[in-house]
Amino acid sequence: MSKVTRIISVSMMLTVLSAIILVGCGNRHSDKTGLNKSDITESLSQTSESEKGSQMDSLSEDNTDTETTDAEITDTEAEDSGQTASEEDSQEETSNPYIAAREPYTGVPVYEDMEHIYMNTTWEYADHSAISDGYAVLYKAAGERKNIIVGVNAGHGTAGGSSVRTLCHPDGSPKSTGGSTAAGATTATAVSGGMTFYDGTPESEVTFRMAQILRDRLLSQGYDVLMVRDNADVQLDNVARTVICNNVADCHISLHWDGDGLSYDKGCFYIAVPDAIKDMEPVATQCTWSIAC
Repeated sequence: MSKVTRIISVSMMLTVLSAIILVGCGNRHSDKTGLNKSDITESLSQTSESEKGSQMDSLSEDNTDTETTDAEITDTEAEDSGQTASEEDSQEETSNPYIAAREPYTGVPVYEDMEHIYMNTTWEYADHSAISDGYAVLYKAAGERKNIIVGVNAGHGTAGGSSVRTLCHPDGSPKSTGGSTAAGATTATAVSGGMTFYDGTPESEVTFRMAQILRDRLLSQGYDVLMVRDNADVQLDNVARTVICNNVADCHISLHWDGDGLSYDKGCFYIAVPDAIKDMEPVATQCTWSIAC
C-alpha cells in the first residue's frame, strides 16, 4: 500500500468516526424529553459503551497514525538508501579507468599520461605475435591537445628477436617482395637486429634517438604520442607493435635506416604498400586512407 493510499484510508476512517460521533450525539439530544429512570440508565449505559468505543477508536486511530508515521519513515529511509546507492554507483562509474571525468566517454578506452600499454590478447591478430611481454608508453600533450595519437615505433631493439620467426602475412601467404626476408618466404624474423653504421653504431640506437626527437616535436604541436619502444629494448616483436598501434593509435610511424651499403646519403623516403598485397586483408580495408598505400 502506498503512502497516498494509507493517508486517504486514515482520512476516511476519521471522517466515518466523526460522522458516527455526530449521529450519536444527535440521537441523545432528541431523546431528552419524557425520560424515565430506565431510560436514563439505558442512556448512561449507551453513553458508557459509546465512550468505550470512542476510546477504542482513538487507540485504533493512534495506532494507524503511528503505522503511517513509521511507514513514512521507512519510505524516507528507502529513498535515502536509493539515493546513497545511486551516489555509490556514480562514484563507481567515475572510478572506472575507461571513464574519465575530464574527457567524454566515447566507448574507447581513455588512457592516462605515461600509461604502460600492454598488448591485449583479444585484439585481432594478437595471436600471431611471438614476443609480446613488453609495453608501449603513452605521452599526452600538455598544451592544446588535438586528441590524435601518433604511434612512433623505433625500429629494432628487441633482444632475442632474431631467433624467433612469425608469419609474413596473417593468412600465411608467401612474401611478395624482397628485403631482409626473401620473396616467397612465409615466415620472417620476429625482430631483426638492424644494420650497423660505419662507426659501429647499431641502427636500434639511432632509430630510438630519432623517435625521441619526433616524440617531442609532436607533443609540442598538441599530438599525443604512443612510444612503442621507450627504451633501448622492448619485448615486442613487429606483430605486437603493429597490433598495439592498430588498437590504440590513429597512425603508426615505424622508423628505420636503409642498410643498402651506399656511400652517399639518399635522404628520407617511405616504403609504400606493394601492389601485390593491396587487395589482401587487413590491408584492403585498413590501409585505403594512407598516403603510404
